[in-house]
Amino acid sequence: MPRKDKNQRLGTASVPKLEGKTALEKLQQLSSMKYEHQAKWFLNAYWAKKPLSFSSDDKAKETLFQFFKFFCKLDPDGSKGCDLHQQKAHMFLEKQTGAHTWIELKAKMKKLDADHNLRLSLAEFLIHEYKLDLSYVTTVAANVDPKHAAKLAACQKKLNEAEEAMEEADKAKAESVMLLARIKSFEKDLQDEIDRLQAIVDDESISNVKRMKAKHEMMDVKNGSRAKRKGISKRDPDFLNKAKIDQKAAVRRQKAAAKLCKQRLKEATKEFEELNKVKGVGGEGTIWFMGRELEEMRKFCSQAEFKRRKKKLKSVTSKMRDVKV
Repeated sequence: MPRKDKNQRLGTASVPKLEGKTALEKLQQLSSMKYEHQAKWFLNAYWAKKPLSFSSDDKAKETLFQFFKFFCKLDPDGSKGCDLHQQKAHMFLEKQTGAHTWIELKAKMKKLDADHNLRLSLAEFLIHEYKLDLSYVTTVAANVDPKHAAKLAACQKKLNEAEEAMEEADKAKAESVMLLARIKSFEKDLQDEIDRLQAIVDDESISNVKRMKAKHEMMDVKNGSRAKRKGISKRDPDFLNKAKIDQKAAVRRQKAAAKLCKQRLKEATKEFEELNKVKGVGGEGTIWFMGRELEEMRKFCSQAEFKRRKKKLKSVTSKMRDVKV
């Protein structure tokens, strides 16, 4: 399926050092990395350096993590993306800095968009938001111990797989809820029509001709013959059968994805705990970010979060029951 935005692109892997003749060229390479790599770059660069000093400021670390999550939420490619289209960037800026007129947003975007490609990366936003030194940001090198780089990458890969499985589980669950609402709407509409016709059949004050006609119509409604002839999907039993099959398939996909998420999370947690015991494995920012991602994943897999999501989905389903097919 072709992309609506031809400039939409997937993020690249991280590199230990940015390449380029100028700071702007290096920033372009940083902006092309996946959001997680951009976030880690700034965490490592300013872990013990002002003005951010992430090591001693939990609020600053959490704020950056939420910026990262919101970029991923707005990007069509999710966490695999690297920058936002101007329209999505405006949505991000409005959420973070309050309502603006279109002219104000356009002017702000012009300041933020360092390479003038009408897209906003997390790196561009952070540099402008915190008034950071572009030269320092683009020349600092990653301080990951080469001996542990492969283990860090393997741990991160399992984290990414857990996140992808979580997204797939959410997607499947949303599809299941939508189909369930349609099924209930179909069944309610069908039963209402049967009850209406049955009332006519039972009413002795109505002529026999009309009662017999209602009886035949009710038979057509029950077996769906008229709906099939007329192409009325909301009365077609084939539609109901297919919806039930699709809904069960969505539930199976959701359970399989949730199981995979839990498995990958368990593996990533074990590897992360082993790495965290070793001193000098990599940048402190990288280690903190991975730990924060694990914490986010655990929320999804915890029983409390599962019950909360189930309750929310049940509420959505009840509101959708009266939606017509």
